[in-house]
Amino acid sequence: MSNGSLAKRYARALFNIANDLHLVEDINGQLVELSATLTLNDGELLTALTTPVFKLDERKQVASVIADKLGVHQTVKNFLFLLLDKDRLELQSEIVSIFQTMADNKAGRVRASVQTATELTETEKADITKTLADSIHSSTDKLIVDFGIKPELIGGIWAKVGDRTYDATILSRLQDMRSTLLDK
Repeated sequence: MSNGSLAKRYARALFNIANDLHLVEDINGQLVELSATLTLNDGELLTALTTPVFKLDERKQVASVIADKLGVHQTVKNFLFLLLDKDRLELQSEIVSIFQTMADNKAGRVRASVQTATELTETEKADITKTLADSIHSSTDKLIVDFGIKPELIGGIWAKVGDRTYDATILSRLQDMRSTLLDK
């Protein structure tokens, strides 16, 4: 079985439990926070928890301390232990991503990614969020936009909302011009 399908099975199982407990949003947030913690410092903690050099009991003790410090629900802590027991902790990032998508679908949320060459003002971000929400016939409160900076775009904006991509960057226009000139 591929790691992708394993991650989906784990995410689906955890989602069903969270849904039964009416804790999907809480567990989603806790999973994101736990995943971020595990990948701090280039994933040193994750590496330590997945290294067989340390005994499983020692890794579980460390995981327990982390879970307690983060104040995660017992279900998340048990899930963390399950991943350790099954030697599947390296799938946690993919599992969290799949779980988050399931939680978003349940809540009617859509995620978007926006890249620009320079930092945007809050007004510009709000305008872009409104435009993207309108483009998918949604409200701004149901659209979660991740803004990033990519100087190599030179100028303009690149956005991805669901399966739609919008590319109005100077870089893409220059590449189009180059292709047109080389084809002639």
